[in-house]
Amino acid sequence: MNRNIHKHKNMKTLLLTLLALSVVGLTGRSSAATIAVTNTSANILEDTSNNGAFTHTLSNWSLNGGNAIVVYFSGENTTNVTAQYGTEALTIVETTGFGNDHVAAIGYIINPTLSTADLDVTWVAGSNSENMITAISLENVDSVVASSSTGGNLSFNYTTAGNGGFVVGNATNNSFNFSSPPTVTSSNLDTNVFYSNISGNSSALQTYGVIDTAGSYTDTYANSVVSSGVAFEAIPEPSSFALTMVVLGGFLLRRRR
Repeated sequence: MNRNIHKHKNMKTLLLTLLALSVVGLTGRSSAATIAVTNTSANILEDTSNNGAFTHTLSNWSLNGGNAIVVYFSGENTTNVTAQYGTEALTIVETTGFGNDHVAAIGYIINPTLSTADLDVTWVAGSNSENMITAISLENVDSVVASSSTGGNLSFNYTTAGNGGFVVGNATNNSFNFSSPPTVTSSNLDTNVFYSNISGNSSALQTYGVIDTAGSYTDTYANSVVSSGVAFEAIPEPSSFALTMVVLGGFLLRRRR
């Protein structure tokens, strides 16, 4: 009788240990699905000579299997950038610089209700407003870990807990004909969606990159009138060890019964 009680206690202890290890493994972030681009728009030049509010619509914009959207907006003589996907507003990271004359905004939304909807970008233009708009869809996005924007050169610091994160950057200046464009020094930003002059009178850098390895990083911008950055954490995946423990725990529990 005592031997059976002792045996059952040992089995209970083992099951509780396996369950604890499984919970730790399932909630750990060392393993994660890599964030990837699922859809990209063409670069959209909006060159307006009149003052007022303007809207550009990307009709029926699709997530293409993703779960997040990022919008870059780079411009001159422009303020008050907003964006909306269907009826849901994007969060805008934005600062104006050079006497409120330039903007480098980043908008984002994670897990919108719809997978296909109109993507509307709105801004207020002064005379001779020149703007470049680009949109991308992303998959496997869990959350935002950092965002920042400044007039001048941004030193953007961010830390991801798991591998496979994602970072985006946007910078503009008044470099005529791309003679001295914005630059960035980064371990992760390696793909430019737009890097050129906007209608001759200003230059823009719209860029992104996968954060392959979890850790802390700094993206350092130069030659910028205004610059912005946003970093994303990838959706964590349960480790194979945790899954093994869950299966083994379930098997032992079944045998006990």
